Amino acid sequence: MLVHEEYRRQGIAKALIKTCLDHLHSRKIRCIKLDATPTGKLVYSQLGFRDEWSFHRWQREGDHQHDDNMVVGPESDTGWNLDLDKSAFGVARGQWLNRLANHSRVIRYREGCGMVREGYLASYVGPVIASSPETARHVLDNLLASTNRTTFWDIPHPNRDAIALAHDYGFQPVRTLTRMWTGQELAPCDLDLQYAISDPGTG
Repeated sequence: MLVHEEYRRQGIAKALIKTCLDHLHSRKIRCIKLDATPTGKLVYSQLGFRDEWSFHRWQREGDHQHDDNMVVGPESDTGWNLDLDKSAFGVARGQWLNRLANHSRVIRYREGCGMVREGYLASYVGPVIASSPETARHVLDNLLASTNRTTFWDIPHPNRDAIALAHDYGFQPVRTLTRMWTGQELAPCDLDLQYAISDPGTG
């Protein structure tokens, strides 16, 4: 959600979020989540959202503005591990992963999967799920080798193994955001399996 700076503090953000919430409530959605900037967090808190966990955006500078050599789309027939993904994220999201894969380079193994995609300002790593730090490193080795651009990587703060990997790859934290939720019940997730989340702009 973005509001042009000339029109902020007029209630537009609240109206937009309330419209979204009304739609989701009408569909009987029990848990609604979003990723909040420090500025947006105040608005969401006033609408009943609560903190779940924080994450940092990590960044590594690249050599090129665009990477014409990145191959997008599925590279393997093994398939994304949907069972592992559901354990990591808390809900089934196969359809969304398929849509995201159409615009991403995808690495798929039995014990871990990951994507990297071209954005306007940089390449974005995520989502990345893995059953161990060793598998995560193997996935990330392949993903990061596919782009020479500046790269963003959003890491849940509780996943200390992912943070250690980011340091090893030469990334630096540049921004803090908060995963927030509202609804009848919190859909639990396993952050130890989430080595990167997809950037908030993908939904």
